[in-house]
Amino acid sequence: KICTECAALVADLGENLKVAAAIQRGAHAVSHDAPTTVGPYKILRKIGEGGMGSVYEAQQENPRRVVALKMIRPGVMSTSLLSRFRQESQVLGRLRHPGIAQVYEAGTHQAGHGPQPYFVMELIHGPPLLKFADERRLSTHQRLDLLASVCDAVHHAHQHGVIHRDLKPDNILVDDSSAAGQPKILDFGVARVSDPNIQQTTLHTSAGQIVGTVAYMSPEQASGDVQEIDTRSDVYALGVIAFQLLSGRLPHKVSMASIAESVRTIVHDDPTTLVSIDRSLRGDVTTIVGKALSKEKSRRYQSAAEMAADLGGHLKDEPISA
Repeated sequence: KICTECAALVADLGENLKVAAAIQRGAHAVSHDAPTTVGPYKILRKIGEGGMGSVYEAQQENPRRVVALKMIRPGVMSTSLLSRFRQESQVLGRLRHPGIAQVYEAGTHQAGHGPQPYFVMELIHGPPLLKFADERRLSTHQRLDLLASVCDAVHHAHQHGVIHRDLKPDNILVDDSSAAGQPKILDFGVARVSDPNIQQTTLHTSAGQIVGTVAYMSPEQASGDVQEIDTRSDVYALGVIAFQLLSGRLPHKVSMASIAESVRTIVHDDPTTLVSIDRSLRGDVTTIVGKALSKEKSRRYQSAAEMAADLGGHLKDEPISA
């Protein structure tokens, strides 16, 4: 006999295994089976692929523009994937901020293998955050300025009742059409929504279930304590991103560890300090990142806006709250 929560986890695992098997069987065929049109959009090329499906560059005629079209891959439809997909389109559609990729439209493509949900969003021309910073050889000042912009976008999501839960450099592309670059946050598929107007589409996470990317998780998220996850969990992830953006390393050595060992490390071990890696980062920068990475939520920045304010204060040589 197993408890209800464990049964739910086992069922979810079984569903995920079925999806993985379907992807394995269809991976080769899918690469040669891209649609030529989806609704009013002409598919130009595939630009990405993930667990849920594929992302295409597409041409829209009215208004005439090039967009990104994200669609669930045929043959891997499942209840959990469909819920995650629908949530991402609805959440992104509510958020209007220059630092968050904008959704234009959602629909369903009728194909021979059944209906495929899709949504159309802003096409971002630029690399992920870390690659952008390294390729441009950005200074510490410029990296902190980029990070402050990311914090501002995260705060906007929080104000609209959305906790991202999977913030990481790969989910932040930088539009390189300008010299400074505009960070754009993507992938709200596992976001947690507290706004009652859209809460019915939120994925329900069982106790003990880990959702997100372990290396960027807060201690409460890594331990699977669903009730403890709030906006400060995203603040912790911003601290990890800041640490990696400034040092090229993660604050915990978890990249080669098992998930269980990584969780134990994040929950119980103190993170490395920035100043121990680079003496030039001593003072305000180490203090700001250290505060964001506090294991206790009450000791972190209480909002992404507070972190952004301290980053801005440091950049202007003003006192910081931390």
